[in-house]
Amino acid sequence: MILRAFVSCGLAALMAACASAPSEAPPADPVVKLADEVFAPLLYDTYFKTKPPQKADEALGQLLTRADLTDAQKAETLQRRGFLRGLYIADWPQAYPQCAMRDYLAALELGPTEKVKGKIMEGLEYQVSRRIYFNQAPFLGVPEDCKPYVDQALAKLGPGH
Repeated sequence: MILRAFVSCGLAALMAACASAPSEAPPADPVVKLADEVFAPLLYDTYFKTKPPQKADEALGQLLTRADLTDAQKAETLQRRGFLRGLYIADWPQAYPQCAMRDYLAALELGPTEKVKGKIMEGLEYQVSRRIYFNQAPFLGVPEDCKPYVDQALAKLGPGH
């Protein structure tokens, strides 16, 4: 009887110890970022060789989902997609100056290179200046989720815009 009680207590203690032991997840492998030499042709093919422009917009969006892009590479991808969206007005639901502004503003948050930042600021200023022409027929399809970016773009550009 004492032996049975001792065994029962021992099993209970062993089960409690196993239940409370933290399980260790294997460490995640760090994501290796793409070298710019690998990224440049990938971006080129996505931007210039994907036709029609709406498909290029989609391909750029897929490129942005890659975990191996650096922030600067994501910023450049957003700059390219913003350019397409501002150029091909109303050809697809996101092709409006306001949606281009959203991409440009997101790109600025990522810390683009100085060269890309210059292109973003030029594009942002241009899209802000022409937004008024695309709030009337036949361009009444500006997505609601893009409309708030006009105020943010104006604030980023400062007085006089």
